[in-house]
Amino acid sequence: MIGDPMDVERIRGVIAAQIVQDPGVDSTEPVSVNILVGSDGRYDCSIAYVDAQNATTQTIGFSS
Repeated sequence: MIGDPMDVERIRGVIAAQIVQDPGVDSTEPVSVNILVGSDGRYDCSIAYVDAQNATTQTIGFSS
């Protein structure tokens, strides 16, 4: 992926596939990955998942 043009669907798939590998994530619940591309080319990403220990929805966000 390094050096390749950004592909939103590919990024979404990679994030979703990797996050369910974390033992802290309940892999029986769906993971939501939202990616928005700004007019300036900036990517904003938000991820929502269910915590495996306490069954609460957690969110993570980052920008690039």
